[in-house]
Amino acid sequence: MKNGSRFSRNNKNLRTLAEKLEITDMKLTSYVSRYTMAMTLQDNQIPREVISQILGHSDLATTITTQRSSSLILVPKSSSFRMG
Repeated sequence: MKNGSRFSRNNKNLRTLAEKLEITDMKLTSYVSRYTMAMTLQDNQIPREVISQILGHSDLATTITTQRSSSLILVPKSSSFRMG
């Protein structure tokens, strides 16, 4: 299976999910889901080293840079989701 087709299928599934959940204010993509997850983990005080491993980053500096740049709001601050 080609990598491109896997990501295309994943993004198609995310679009279908967004339609079913009536999410119209943002386009759900693999990028949005990965970094929403990372930001949610960070908000729940999960160590950056763990988040880095989950994202598959080869070094912590990549994760730190990504977290700084992901301060673009992917999950509205009004979201009350908390883990556990």
